[in-house]
Amino acid sequence: MNNIVKIFKSSIANRILGKDLQNFILTQKPYLDMMQKRLDNIHKNKKMLKDSVDFAKEMLKPNGFTDKMSIAYMPFNMIDNDLKYFEKYKEHTFVIINPLNGSMCESVRKSFPKSKIICVDTFGMYHKDLTKRGYQCYTNIGEIPKMKKRPVLLINAPYTNGQQDATSIYGEHIKNAITKLNPIAVLNIAPDNLLSGSKTNEKLRNWMIAKYGKPTYIRWLNQNTDWNKTIDIDTSLSIWDEKNNSIETDMVGRFDNNSFQVKLTDLIMPVESAESYKYISRIQTVKKCTVRGFKTTGNEGKQIKLSHGDKFKIVDGEEFTSNNDKFRQVAAYMRTKCLADVPPGPSVPAPYRELVCDYSPTLDEKLHKKFGKYMRSGHTRWLVKMGYSTRSLDSPALRLVPMIDMNDLPDNFTDEDLYKYFDTPQTIINNIIDLGEANPY
Repeated sequence: MNNIVKIFKSSIANRILGKDLQNFILTQKPYLDMMQKRLDNIHKNKKMLKDSVDFAKEMLKPNGFTDKMSIAYMPFNMIDNDLKYFEKYKEHTFVIINPLNGSMCESVRKSFPKSKIICVDTFGMYHKDLTKRGYQCYTNIGEIPKMKKRPVLLINAPYTNGQQDATSIYGEHIKNAITKLNPIAVLNIAPDNLLSGSKTNEKLRNWMIAKYGKPTYIRWLNQNTDWNKTIDIDTSLSIWDEKNNSIETDMVGRFDNNSFQVKLTDLIMPVESAESYKYISRIQTVKKCTVRGFKTTGNEGKQIKLSHGDKFKIVDGEEFTSNNDKFRQVAAYMRTKCLADVPPGPSVPAPYRELVCDYSPTLDEKLHKKFGKYMRSGHTRWLVKMGYSTRSLDSPALRLVPMIDMNDLPDNFTDEDLYKYFDTPQTIINNIIDLGEANPY
């Protein structure tokens, strides 16, 4: 039977799915059409019925009825070019954790056909398929027999439900795998904030740096080209190599796909050129701006309601323990493209955050206004955009913004004054101009 609708109307489908699920699926025309297209492709190419690899590529590729699990169905060939860094380890075993549709396995087999490949299917969904395709497959790291040489680890730790970050469990998976396998080198796919975030991620990152040195290679993945538009999580691919002797890291930008080398400072950030990386590193200051949220006092009171740009309203609501007697800069925790200068009086409610530095909160209205202008300048917005690793506005979101002495700037300073102050290269100025009025707050 070649017709998807007839298959789902059959008595067999009814016994397997149950009446309610059977009827629901039959109402989902876009998904039925996608499944029908897959089925037609298989019947047109009879070879797929005999070749489990070709069959898997057709059935488990992203952008179909598997969209909701797009991270599970990693695009085939996505890591092919990255494996050149493991050429010196081709005599070692490659252990792939969460191989999912097997695309990572196929890439290793293509690059190193004589290397031993072990799969750890922690989901337990792909074990039979991977075994049939010729891979040594386990469901737990502890089942792997002892190896004579330290392995190379490839890990795609689970971190999303296909639409959003699904907690920080990927960090636990990464550390567990490295601790148990003691790999000599690691290819790791994880959210950007493993490399650029703070707190828990910073602790894990520093642990990996202590073991391997700074990453040998970083590629900032593009949601459209790498993930085929199926997820909106900012991700990165990094390689950590214990035997790497280079003091520079190879890096690939997310949008222009530029390849360049940089000597990593304490900052790891998604940039498009070595010049951008060196510039941002150069202008950093010890002092940084952070953010703070507040709790309700339990009393009624006036509070602000943010709008777009730098506007807000004062509305009736609750009183919060914010700095109500001072001038403040306020943004929303879940970004709303607004950073407002708020005067004394109204409270800052729980969904919002006050900026905290020498100029906020303050009793000095003049410095308050000047600081607000600085934080909304094209130069600062460009830096905030570069530091974007989560959709919430927390302190790490402002980690690239230098906290300079506002008195060093003219009272009515312009973008040109900031470029002069920071000695900004023209190529960076062009990038800032291209940003326009885009607001990353």
